[in-house]
Amino acid sequence: MKSVPPGGRDCVETLGRGCAARCAVVALPHRKRTPNRFGATPLTWGAAPDSIRSSRKGAALPHIGRHSRERVFTQFLPQGGTDFMTCSISQMSELQMSQRATWKRITQLVVVLLCAVAVKQYYSTASVNQLRWILAPTTALVEMVSGSRFEFEPYAGYISSDRTFVIAASCSGVNFLITAFLMLSLRKLWRDWSANSPDKLSSVLSWMFIPAAGVVAYLATVVANTVRISTALRLRQLPFEMGWLTGSQLHRFEGIFIYFGFLLLLFLLSEKMSLELTSSSPGAGISKIASAPPPGEGSGLVRQSVFPLLIYYATTLGIPLANGAFRSGTTAADFWEHSAFVVLTPLIIILPLATLRLCRSQRVTGLYARSRSVTKSKLAGGS
Repeated sequence: MKSVPPGGRDCVETLGRGCAARCAVVALPHRKRTPNRFGATPLTWGAAPDSIRSSRKGAALPHIGRHSRERVFTQFLPQGGTDFMTCSISQMSELQMSQRATWKRITQLVVVLLCAVAVKQYYSTASVNQLRWILAPTTALVEMVSGSRFEFEPYAGYISSDRTFVIAASCSGVNFLITAFLMLSLRKLWRDWSANSPDKLSSVLSWMFIPAAGVVAYLATVVANTVRISTALRLRQLPFEMGWLTGSQLHRFEGIFIYFGFLLLLFLLSEKMSLELTSSSPGAGISKIASAPPPGEGSGLVRQSVFPLLIYYATTLGIPLANGAFRSGTTAADFWEHSAFVVLTPLIIILPLATLRLCRSQRVTGLYARSRSVTKSKLAGGS
């Protein structure tokens, strides 16, 4: 092997990666870069061996190690280092939890709707014997409140001792049970839909609110039925008549008034309880302020009544419309009369309450402004 001439090392070295930056020199005159049979130029330069595994490597280039031509990988981390990686992993985990919670909410919504449809289908074909699970406790409470006595007759209902009043299958209040269950369940799902923080995702994945809503709706139905039937017994004993309302229309108005009144009361109580339960969790003050109606406005009750009113309209009007109750005939005329009572009666409850609350809020605002002006005048006189 020929030795490298002394002037060969004076040539300018070319930059490269790995060991090429240390051993790359200008090609010697006696070494020509001739293309191989594929037309490619060899990658060895100067005194470098033709193969990195060649035995000439140690003699020709003793400064090159065994693994000097291996690729060198450099790990580039953005500013922040491990904090950035930890943040990315936490964001990915939060995204996965959010996606899982979204699918869980959709599944829960489908289950709630299927439960309501199943109960409605069962009620449409059930006899009074199959509805004793709700008629029996209702009749027991009616007997305690009104003092009347009822006896059960198969396929007829609970008949009073004087044979003038019957608690039949239509008095079971299953439609109110479905409405209350949908209102509580859908409100819970809607409230949890905005819970995007990780500490609230665990509560979203719970299924306990569905049976809890069913139990609360059942108890509210028994109480509402008791009040409705006791009121009907009392109205039947009163010796007065209304020229613009028949007996059946008065009974219908009384039922809608009591049912929607209890539905609205149940909704307001559930909202208050949910705010009290979330007041101890982190960030509950902000959510409570955001969800609570602004002070000094009488329209807060109207805004809170929109959700139960829509659920009530959907169950009492939407389902009969879907079943075709609006078609021509005696049933259609009865349905349109029932629809007028359903639309107008809840407004009779909401508007007076909203008016009273507005007057009260204006009075409180006036007293506060008056006391503030008096305080300012005293401070100005003292200075």
